[in-house]
Amino acid sequence: MFLFITTVLTAWHLTAGQGNPVVNINNGAVVGETVRFTESTYISVDKDINVFRGIPFAEPPVGSLRWQNPVPKSNWVGTWNATYYRPICPQALPSKTGNEEDCLYLNLYAPAQVPVEGAAVMVFIYGGAFNVGWAHQSTYIGTALAATGDVIVVAANYRLGVLGFLSTGDSASPGNYGMYDQVATLQWVQDNIAAFGGDPARVTIFGQSAGGCSVGLHVLSPVSQNLFQYAIMESGTALTPFAYNGDQNLAVSESHRLGDDLNCTYSTNEELMACLRTHSAAEVLATALKFTFLSAPVVDGVFLPDHPETLMYTENFKHTNIIAGTNKDEGLIFGLAEFPAAISGVRAPTMDRASYEESFPKYLRGNVNELFKDGVRNQYIDWSLADETDADYLEAFNRQVTDETFVAPTDAFLRYYTSSSKGGTTAYSYHMTHAPSVSAWQINLIGPRWMEATHCEELQFVFGWPFLDEVQNWKSKNLNSNEKTLSVQIMKNWTNFAKTGDPNSADVPDWSTFTVPELEYKEIAVGLPTQRALRADDNYFWNSLAPALKACA
Repeated sequence: MFLFITTVLTAWHLTAGQGNPVVNINNGAVVGETVRFTESTYISVDKDINVFRGIPFAEPPVGSLRWQNPVPKSNWVGTWNATYYRPICPQALPSKTGNEEDCLYLNLYAPAQVPVEGAAVMVFIYGGAFNVGWAHQSTYIGTALAATGDVIVVAANYRLGVLGFLSTGDSASPGNYGMYDQVATLQWVQDNIAAFGGDPARVTIFGQSAGGCSVGLHVLSPVSQNLFQYAIMESGTALTPFAYNGDQNLAVSESHRLGDDLNCTYSTNEELMACLRTHSAAEVLATALKFTFLSAPVVDGVFLPDHPETLMYTENFKHTNIIAGTNKDEGLIFGLAEFPAAISGVRAPTMDRASYEESFPKYLRGNVNELFKDGVRNQYIDWSLADETDADYLEAFNRQVTDETFVAPTDAFLRYYTSSSKGGTTAYSYHMTHAPSVSAWQINLIGPRWMEATHCEELQFVFGWPFLDEVQNWKSKNLNSNEKTLSVQIMKNWTNFAKTGDPNSADVPDWSTFTVPELEYKEIAVGLPTQRALRADDNYFWNSLAPALKACA
């Protein structure tokens, strides 16, 4: 304790009221900005938050460092200006702040006054299918979360797409560079967070979608396990179908196709990688986009020693406390892909039987034989309406994709995790059913209004969007009073968990642990009721019956 307090007092040169905050970290001094966060109606806080934008945690992954694990940042002379955001990592989406390979930076939100024992730390990993995303999206600003729970929030960029996940299956390019960027962020937190008033022994990693998958993979990875304490997985775990690429042959063939399409001449993978490094990031990304490069972590024998299913079954994971959950209508985000004209619609499109038959097999995975497809039809079609020519199959499609991709894998993860013979595992589960009055997908009221509790909707409650000017500036309409209360409750759940491994406190509804056979979970809806046995019949279909059907010739 004395060492921690001494470190904090030595590191803080300036606090709120004395000018911009300056902190000494291992690499040198960094200067940030102090912002005042005030909310008197729902959170009852009025405090200074020190914000540091664009702190480098690794050397730029350019030149010979492209397709290499991140190299720790060298020390600098003088004071690093951490008052503005740095470029995002190269990806298909444009950004106002640039799109450059020199992108390995993190942002940090810390209460100006931290608890004497040190603040718990929450490291967020963004989603985007390992292809898009960046740490300083306004949707991930950590000011409200830090102010509500007196925690430190960290969010960092990591490499994406072909630049983050190209694998030749050998030492020439093992892959998983984006995952090692996340590891480097966690190591940076261990090395430096005490200087900001944080407790390196209380680090929670949390993420959504591909970020939730990343969190799940860190729970499995021997490289990561000692760098955090607790884990929160939102709409993604290590067992989610897009969490990793289990086909090493596909990964290798795609690396070769990339080289061939860029006219590389090579006889070894080392020669291939040398050629690829001569091409610009834009060329590499554009070429990979032409054949839809599968951007995902791979089993490399180090970060990911084996397939996640095997690691879970053999109990090779970090035994700790976790939260894992899903949203009721995750599948409707895929429905939008089927009906792109409905992007600005108020009402959901109608999916007739012919459209359903065309669409639903595209989202099935594995050996999609006729028996398997019949099993899916039997599970999801409402046969009492199937003879009606105007029957709508959108909900059948939604539930199928939601269950296969999100709910059933999360259920399997929770069951494996909590049944460990080694003990030491505690899990909490949630399922969001509340359809926000303003969707996370609406910008200035433009966007789909029919997707209910779809993918990403919980983020606006976790990060306190109703209380962030940076978000409300482009939302035009805020959530209602009950939803603001719900957001505060969720922020308290998440920050309570980061502090103690338990989301409960006297000022939020009780949240029971997930155990078998009780199967209790928290419903994310107004009032936060407790429910049990989430979609148990559908989980059985996907986790037990579907594998048998797919195994049939």
